Amino acid sequence: MDNHINGWDFIESSLKRRNQHQYDLAKFLKISTAAVSQVKHGTIILNLAQLSAICEFLKLSQSQCGKLFSTVLNARYHRHIASGVFDFEECRIAKFRVHCAVDKRSKD
Repeated sequence: MDNHINGWDFIESSLKRRNQHQYDLAKFLKISTAAVSQVKHGTIILNLAQLSAICEFLKLSQSQCGKLFSTVLNARYHRHIASGVFDFEECRIAKFRVHCAVDKRSKD
């Protein structure tokens, strides 16, 4: 299975493990359940701050959060490659931002 652009498979399995639902995630993120559904279907693309907030909500370890970020980055990388439009500098910057976001979480 391809990685989901927002890492939804990982998010969904983490929600189930915590006995949480999309509604709970929507409430935490202060967005509508319809917006969570759009995230699930890839209509809305999560940014790094939103992914970090999801890590916080799901109480993911640094390792688990890193796995979510890696899944998302890989999915987006492959999507850009498939589209024929890819900016290596953009990818390098995105990888740096992911590293910083995960590192920041470990210091909090």
